[in-house]
Amino acid sequence: MKYTQRLNALKPTTTWELVKAGFVWSDDKGDAGEISWRKIKSVRLRLEPSRAETRRVAMHIHAPYPYTITNIHYKGVMSFKVQKDEFRDFVLAFHERFPKDSQTIFHKGSTQAAYIGNVVTALLLLAFLFLLAPLLSLTGIPGAGSIARILIIIIFIPTLLKLLIKNKPDTYDPNHVPLDMLK
Repeated sequence: MKYTQRLNALKPTTTWELVKAGFVWSDDKGDAGEISWRKIKSVRLRLEPSRAETRRVAMHIHAPYPYTITNIHYKGVMSFKVQKDEFRDFVLAFHERFPKDSQTIFHKGSTQAAYIGNVVTALLLLAFLFLLAPLLSLTGIPGAGSIARILIIIIFIPTLLKLLIKNKPDTYDPNHVPLDMLK
């Protein structure tokens, strides 16, 4: 099973291939490497939306070096291709081939510290919105710029809530991959 993607403008296009001993990677610059199953310390599935691409899901593999594989293929400035089905198939095949007696830890969502930071940021944002409404009413009619900024924040609240719900820290059994992360 092979999967090809480009993370961003600064990274080469990389092809990942699952083999019996682990997986191999090669890029369009001529670099290549092999990672055995035994060297993988942890795997983390995480939703990683950005301003440019809100549907990004990543699988972080921590072996001697960190490796990141996402469902997004960078095509150009603000141009991305979502490879949802190909990514899901690769992640499922990766987990199926993983040795059952492995000591590798499988994580779902953010790290605990990142999650707490996201929750605190979300609460501060919501508190700011609730405090801002009375302040605007006291100062008179708000300008169009202020209204636009508030609307932009309100529009992104569903994305923020999706991020918080899906990225709640947890571990999982590699025999039961959290499919909700791959949607």
